[in-house]
Amino acid sequence: MIIEDLNINWKADGLSTYDWPAMDKNGKIAIMVNESWGDLPKALLSNDNAKSLLNPFFEHIYEGLDEYSQYSYNKHGQTILDLYTNNYTNLKERKDVEKSVAKLSKQKVLLDEGLFAKKGVFVYYGFLDCEENYFLVDYTGKIKTGDYYRSYLPTI
Repeated sequence: MIIEDLNINWKADGLSTYDWPAMDKNGKIAIMVNESWGDLPKALLSNDNAKSLLNPFFEHIYEGLDEYSQYSYNKHGQTILDLYTNNYTNLKERKDVEKSVAKLSKQKVLLDEGLFAKKGVFVYYGFLDCEENYFLVDYTGKIKTGDYYRSYLPTI
């Protein structure tokens, strides 16, 4: 993520992926991953201090060396799969994908699937309709490039 490239005139261009934190009205934290196409909030783009605000958050979430490491503990949750794209895995059945995500969420290594169980955050990805056959499995609504969809849910 190259925060220095962000400004109020920034537009998604398909070249750089940015992660940013979000919170809903109930105080639940999510990591938003724009996948090079999702919009970023104007509050982030208009803030000249975005890097200094985001870096400590992501150092903490991804267990880097940070000043809050004494508060970083494993919440011992599990990750539940919500929506996923048809190219996420070669597994064909949803139940098999769910089992794989649940297994990966329990590993000690901080993989994508386990991050959310360990930290208690949701994750949303920006949708990229790069091919005709690219779709969200089991989703019947309309979705277009740049829309965000919820992929993982923590059990905690």
